[in-house]
Amino acid sequence: MKRIILLALLLILLVPGHFVSANTYPAGEPIGTLIKDPDEQTIYVVTETNVLVGFTSWDAFTGLGYQLQNVINESRAAYRVSTSYYLSSPSQAHPWSSWINNKGTIYYSHPSGLIGIPSWQVFLSNGGQVKYILPISKGDQDILDSNPNLPVMAENDSRMSWNTTVEVQKNCGQVVTHGENMPALDPAAQQAEDCFWTNFQSGTAAGLTLTYMGVDTGTNINFSTSIVNCIQAPCNAPGSVTGYSQGYSANPPVGVGFPKDYFACSTLTKDSSGLHALQCKFKDSTKDILIPSYAAQSN
Repeated sequence: MKRIILLALLLILLVPGHFVSANTYPAGEPIGTLIKDPDEQTIYVVTETNVLVGFTSWDAFTGLGYQLQNVINESRAAYRVSTSYYLSSPSQAHPWSSWINNKGTIYYSHPSGLIGIPSWQVFLSNGGQVKYILPISKGDQDILDSNPNLPVMAENDSRMSWNTTVEVQKNCGQVVTHGENMPALDPAAQQAEDCFWTNFQSGTAAGLTLTYMGVDTGTNINFSTSIVNCIQAPCNAPGSVTGYSQGYSANPPVGVGFPKDYFACSTLTKDSSGLHALQCKFKDSTKDILIPSYAAQSN
C-alpha cells in the first residue's frame, strides 16, 4: 500500500496539467475544463459559477501550467464570459478550485487561502485527479505565505462546495462619442456614468460600454468594476476597473473577427468632464481613458 501511495505522489510531481474539482454544472463542462470556441482564438477555463475566464496571452497559459492538449473545442454559448477577471500573467494566482503543487505538497485553492491535502485518499475523495495539478505560481505563494495555517482538507470536505452564489453584474448602459476625449452624444450618458461611479465606489459589480462611433466602423471599450474580492481579479483593491477594447464594423469581412485587447486600470475618478479611468494597462500600452459626460459639450 505504501508503494502505491509513493507511486501516486511521484506522478503528481511529474505530470503537469490543468485543474478540476468535484463540482460540475449540468449546463456545461466540469470546473477547470479548458474551452476554445471554434469561432474565436481565445482559450477559456470554466470556473465555479459556470463562467468562462479567458487567457490574454500564451505566456499566461503556459506559465500557469496549462496544456494545449487539454483544450476542447466547444461553443461558449452556454456560458457567461467574465469581463472583470482574466488570466493575464504567469505570476498571478490560479483560480479558486485549482489543485496546486508546492514542492510535492498538494493544496486546494479556496477563497480563504490554500488548503493542504494530507493524503492521497483525501485528494481522491474530493475529486482530485493527477493530470489536473498545476505548479504553484508567485501569486499562489503570496497567498500561502499570508495565511499558512488553514485546517487541512478532510475526506469529502464541505469546503469543496464553497461557491453557492453568483454575483450578478449590473449593466449601467452605454456612452457614445465620436472619438477619444470628445463629448458624449446623448444626455442619457450621465445616468449611465452615475450608475457606474456609484457601483465603483461601493465595490459592487457593474458594467459600462464606451463607444467611439465612426461612419461604418468604431470601437467598443467595455468597462467592469472588479469583483469585490480581488484575490482572483487583476486589481489591487476592491473597486478597481478592468475590461477590454474591441473594434466593430457595420460590414465586417466574412470569417474575420475583431480581437479583444484586455486592460486593467489603477483607479477611477470623476469630475465635470466625466469619468477618468487612470493608468489602464493594455497588452502593449498604458493610458488614461476619459468616459465623457454630456455636459462636457459646453466646456
